[in-house]
Amino acid sequence: MDSAHLNLAVVLFVLMFIVSGCSKLLRFNTSVSEGPRLSRAIGVSFANGERLVLLAGLFELVMAAMIIYGVYHEKRYLKPGIYGLMAFTAIVTLVFYSNPFKYKPFLSNLSVLTGLYLMLRVCEFK
Repeated sequence: MDSAHLNLAVVLFVLMFIVSGCSKLLRFNTSVSEGPRLSRAIGVSFANGERLVLLAGLFELVMAAMIIYGVYHEKRYLKPGIYGLMAFTAIVTLVFYSNPFKYKPFLSNLSVLTGLYLMLRVCEFK
């Protein structure tokens, strides 16, 4: 796979996190926010759940931007961005899908983690 195709594949994969992060920011303090679900899942107040969702959206966008910047410009930004999204995905999976166990979203997020890990390994040798 040549470099241009690899870069496009990385951007398309990371697009999922960009859309998710933007969605969290745009739905902040609305009736369709993920804040109530998070506050129930981890036992925090509604207001703190909303704030955590906002921070999660910002985190997703920053990590995705680091990956894209790392692929096209400075390779040193790639690893922290990928590791950040791997940690984010693992935490979200454990919080929302492990208790009670929901196997379809759990396996879906496991696939995303695998894709991020493969991205790390493939981009390392680019």
